Amino acid sequence: MPKCVIRQPAGLGDILFCHKIAYTMFQEGYEIHWPIADCYYDAVQKYLDTDFINFCREKDNFPMKEFYNSHLHAPIYTQTTNDIYLPLQHSDLNFSRDESVMKVKYKILGIDHDDWQKFFTIHRDQRREEYLYYEHFDLKNDTKYAIVNRWFGTTMGGYRKNIDISDNLRIIEMESLGFDNIFDWCKVFENATEIHTVETAICYILEKLDLKADVKKVYSRNCPERGFGYIDGIFNKTDWEYIP
Repeated sequence: MPKCVIRQPAGLGDILFCHKIAYTMFQEGYEIHWPIADCYYDAVQKYLDTDFINFCREKDNFPMKEFYNSHLHAPIYTQTTNDIYLPLQHSDLNFSRDESVMKVKYKILGIDHDDWQKFFTIHRDQRREEYLYYEHFDLKNDTKYAIVNRWFGTTMGGYRKNIDISDNLRIIEMESLGFDNIFDWCKVFENATEIHTVETAICYILEKLDLKADVKKVYSRNCPERGFGYIDGIFNKTDWEYIP
């Protein structure tokens, strides 16, 4: 069986977004190998449906590892015998800076990115979600609150966006609690009255959730002049308010 090695070790939003690419290659008869950053490995293995993907850590052994390590910025996918290496992380090198850095991951392969949300499933841990919701934050089923995420980057603690929230609601600030991971926050996301988040992996997770929020705001990263063109048309939830 020919091997397909995907280079997209981070961030989590990119990994979720690219599941459709992995599934398309699997349907074409490839065995999928996807090295990812250590900080994501345990959560991806536990919370995502990975039946058709062999996720591993970048330090593990996997097909074409020498090629993977020596072609960090390969601008196009490369076929070695019957195996294929897909450097999705650097696919934007094939296109002008005006192109969406997200959409070109699909464009280099001629695949439509539409309905990417259908190609991964979150296996939720209800016990962990309810501990965070009811015990840690002491929320009730009828509590009105705003969830605020100011962090983006590979880990929570990478980059911080200054967001001004003037609200009479109780504020739940996202932060690393030492015992949680991002998927444990799903119940907090779903039941929030308002959601305020910088554009990050959370937005891709929210696509899979049944949100109750009346107010949903996405804030640009620390380059407001960049705008939101790179994610235009990616999200199905159309009632977001985009804040530069």
